[in-house]
Amino acid sequence: MGQEALRQRVVKAVRQGMSQTEAGRLFGVARGTVNRWMSLWERQGAGVLKARRRGRPRQSRLAPAKARQTVKMISSHCPDQLRLPFVMWTREAVQQLLVQRFNPRVSVWTVVAICAVGV
Repeated sequence: MGQEALRQRVVKAVRQGMSQTEAGRLFGVARGTVNRWMSLWERQGAGVLKARRRGRPRQSRLAPAKARQTVKMISSHCPDQLRLPFVMWTREAVQQLLVQRFNPRVSVWTVVAICAVGV
C-alpha cells in the first residue's frame, strides 16, 4: 500500500469514529504518527496527505555557473585575499565563501560536491 493511500485510510477510519490508537494498531502505524496526520489534515486539509518526493534533492543548491566561479576564485586567490578568516582553503573556508558571495546555506560536506560541479 502506498504511503498516500495509507494516510487517507487512517484519517478516514479516525473520522468515522475509530480511536487513533485503534487505527494505528490496525494499520501498523505509531499512534503519534496517526495523531500528526490528523492534526495536519485538520489544519491544512486532505492535500497534506499527498505523497511527495522523498530523499535528497536532485539539483545542486548552487547553479553550475556559480560553482565554476567559486572554483575559479579558489584557484586564483587565498582565503585572506577574499576577506575570509582562513590561511588556506578548507571545506569551512569554501562554505563561508559561498555564504559571502551567493548566500546558499550548505553543510561543509556538501561543499566538496558543489565544487566538483565547477571543475
